[in-house]
Formats: sequence, C-alpha cells, structure tokens
Amino acid sequence: MRHRKATVIVAASLLLAFFESRQALAQDEASQVDPALAQLQNTLKIDDTLTVTSDNGNKVKGQLIEITADHILLRVKNGQQSIAAPQIMRVGRRKNGVLLGAIIGAGAGFPFALAINSYANNEGASGAYSFVPVIMGVGIGIGIDALIPSTRTIYDRNSQRRVTVSPVIDRDRLGGRVTLKF
Repeated sequence: MRHRKATVIVAASLLLAFFESRQALAQDEASQVDPALAQLQNTLKIDDTLTVTSDNGNKVKGQLIEITADHILLRVKNGQQSIAAPQIMRVGRRKNGVLLGAIIGAGAGFPFALAINSYANNEGASGAYSFVPVIMGVGIGIGIDALIPSTRTIYDRNSQRRVTVSPVIDRDRLGGRVTLKF
C-alpha cells in the first residue's frame, strides 16, 4: 500500500514537472521580450487611449506617447508615466464602434416600418415613407453607441496559459487537479 502511494506521488510529480516546465535560458525572465507585447507596436497608434494594468493591480489610463519592447509611455493627467514591459499584465484600448449600434437601431426600426407600410397600403396611399423609422433607428443606434465608450483588451500576459496541472496530496486523499482556462 505504501509502495503504491509513493509510486503515485512520483508519477504525479513527473506529470506536473512535464506540464509546468518552461524553457530554461541564460537570461532572466525580465529581459525576455514577449512577442504579443512586441506585436502591440504594430497595432497601437500614437494618441490611442489605453488602460494599462500592472502586475501589482494598478490601472493607469492615458494616451499613448511611445511603445517599445521595453516599456509603454503614457500621457496622464500629472504628466507622463512609463510602465516597464515585465510589469504589464493587461492593455486595453478604448474604442467607439458604431456598426453594432447601427444594426440594432435598424432592427428596432424595421417593425415600425412594416406597420407604417401596412397601414399606408390599407388606406390606399403609397408606403414611400415607411423607411423613415429604419433611418431614425440607425441614427439613434449610432448616437447611443458613440456615446458609450468601451475598452477592449488587446494584450493579456496570462492568456498564454491554458492548462494547469497540479497534484493534490493530503493526509487522506491523493490526486490531481487540471484547470482549463479559456
């Protein structure tokens, strides 16, 4: 019985080491350039409004001045703030998309257009003005969507980890835990 428990513990430890091992390099992790963060140099533009979350949980909101593989420089209310690349956990960009608002507004105006067209045809008139509710819905949808800002996450340092395997060893239980992140 003891021999079996020891075998299971060794097997669980080897599995954990296999799944959790990382490539060992001569440099420390801080000097490694994250390719996803380096890709932001092509994605972002100067004066984009960003929200950068650092590894200690602080959120800095400002306009982009400069982005390199080493840091992000933002214009904030108090001047400028530089955030080093190893400290960056998440980057979000403010966007005001109006396409979805236009589609929802057109969909909301369409039943009214059908009702006006049906009423006009029933009374013997032309249904030429039945498109007006659709156009009004599109305008209202674009207006509402433009006024409501949203922040879209464009970089997340933890998004690369998808599967975590860890052993569970206790006095009266022995097993493993697999966590899937998606």
